[in-house]
Amino acid sequence: MAKHPTALLLVILLSNTSCNPLQGVSTPSAKPPLSAAATATSEPLRRHTPPPTPIVPSPTPPPWETVSNLPSLPRSRIFYELTDGVYSADVDCALFAPACLAEAISLSPSPEDRGQMTVSLQGDLVAISRVDVYGSQELHSSIRLISVVDGRTWRIAPKGTISPAWSPDGTRVAYVDYLHLGGGRPRICLSNTVEPYHCFPAPGSIGLGPLVWSPDGQFLAYCTYESVEDECDLYTMDVDGDKPALVAAGSSDPVWCQHRSKRSPFSPVEK
Repeated sequence: MAKHPTALLLVILLSNTSCNPLQGVSTPSAKPPLSAAATATSEPLRRHTPPPTPIVPSPTPPPWETVSNLPSLPRSRIFYELTDGVYSADVDCALFAPACLAEAISLSPSPEDRGQMTVSLQGDLVAISRVDVYGSQELHSSIRLISVVDGRTWRIAPKGTISPAWSPDGTRVAYVDYLHLGGGRPRICLSNTVEPYHCFPAPGSIGLGPLVWSPDGQFLAYCTYESVEDECDLYTMDVDGDKPALVAAGSSDPVWCQHRSKRSPFSPVEK
C-alpha cells in the first residue's frame, strides 16, 4: 500500500502549532481578574483565623474571714486560738450574709487561758492546757475547762498535765501526766468535768504523744517514745488501763474514726 506524504505533512504542521489562543478570539478566564486594590499589594491572600480565646486565671480565693456567701456551709460554730486566748464565731450564711461568720468573741477570762485547745462534741466545753508559773519560777501546764455558755474556767487536773482529748460522748477528758513521780515515766489520766481523775501507766515509755479515743469511747490510742530521737510506737489500751496492744512501730499522728461500711474495701471479693 502506498504511503500518503500529504498526511505526514499535516501531522507535522499540527505538532508545531502553538497552544496560545488565536488572536482576536476571546477565551473565558478560570479566575476573575483581581481588583486594583488587590493587585496593588504584594502580600499573598491569607485564610482568616479567629484569635485564640484568652485564658482567664481563676480568682484567688479570699481568706476565710472574708469568704463570700456560701450556702453550703452548715449552721455551726468555729473555735480557734490567738495569742490572747480562745475565740469562737457562729457560722450562719442566712443570718450573716455575705461573710457567713458572726463577729468572733473571746472565751478566755485571761490571755493565759489557752493552749492545746480541744472542744467537746456538744460544743459547750473547751479543754485547754494552760501554762502557769509555780514555785521557783517553774513553768508547768494543767488541764482546765472553759464553759462556752458562761465563760467559767476550772481546773480538772494537777500541774504537769498536757494533751487533752475529749471522749466521743463529751463526758470525759483524757490527758498525759508528765510529772508523775517527780518527772519519771508519764502516765495516761482520765477525768470528767467534776469527779476526781484516775491514772494508769503507759507501759515502756518515757514520752507520750497525742491521745485518741475509739469511736465507742471504750479504748484509747496513743504514741510512746523511748527517746527524743525515736519514732512513735502506736498502742491501744482500754479505758481501765488494761490490755495494751502494739498496733504499729515507727508511726505518727493516729486518727480513730467510725467505720460505716458493712464490708471492708480490703476484704477479698467473693466469687
